[in-house]
Amino acid sequence: VLTARFAPDGQTVVYGAAWEGEPLDVFTVRLDTRESRSMGMTGADVLAVSSVGELALSLGHRFTLGWESRGTLARMPLGGGAPREVLEGVQDADWSPDGQNLAVVREVGARRRLEYPIGRVLYEPEPPGWMSDVRISPRGDQVAFIEHPVGLDGRGGVERISLSSSN
Repeated sequence: VLTARFAPDGQTVVYGAAWEGEPLDVFTVRLDTRESRSMGMTGADVLAVSSVGELALSLGHRFTLGWESRGTLARMPLGGGAPREVLEGVQDADWSPDGQNLAVVREVGARRRLEYPIGRVLYEPEPPGWMSDVRISPRGDQVAFIEHPVGLDGRGGVERISLSSSN
């Protein structure tokens, strides 16, 4: 199991896993049962679930170096349907509290960027390290992530960016 997120109902978990030598896939499971259901998203991983029930997926998810990974960000209704590709080179993503916008960590050339909303660069590490586990606060006024500086064997620390104009 690579990732797991609760759906808005609080009773469903959406997760990405690769079982018994099979490729990575996205599954759902209800808390009142042990039976998981594949969403038929071979090669994908779940990045986030919005408050309105939309998935942020990593299509073609692959590890590039150690724990660093990349894929194509796609949006898809939790109830099913075809994913809609949004952006390439994405490592991580999280939804805004209203489920309308995404914060992303993505690779642009040899650099990593934290963008929120997509296209607005909030942070770019110096020297070029990498970032993971981006999360938007419940009020939508802060973005937290783990920064992994180059040379620390993948270890990192939690960083926070305030989005309020007074900070």
